[in-house]
Amino acid sequence: YELHVRGFTAHPSSGVTCPGTYKGLVEKLDYLEDLGINCVELMPVNEFNELEYYELKPANGVYRYNVWGYSTVGFFAPMARYAACLGQREGDESESGGGPSSSSSSSLRP
Repeated sequence: YELHVRGFTAHPSSGVTCPGTYKGLVEKLDYLEDLGINCVELMPVNEFNELEYYELKPANGVYRYNVWGYSTVGFFAPMARYAACLGQREGDESESGGGPSSSSSSSLRP
């Protein structure tokens, strides 16, 4: 199963505590397992310039930006924006977006 870290959990209906982050994705591992998914390939998670194509689309008044990440800035650097919740207080581990958590019992974790 191929998915985008931000796109998979960005909508409020995902019900995760940190939408659009690695932590949000970890919170959904049990859901993926319930669907029968036993392997997940993440779309680009390396650092990229989201504003590379930033412009206002006159047709609909919406700004366009690089959401997919196929314009690599740092191939071996994980996307920092996926690692923490917006509005997170420094030192608040309960809202940390970091790596895998022991709260998920999913067998999808390494």
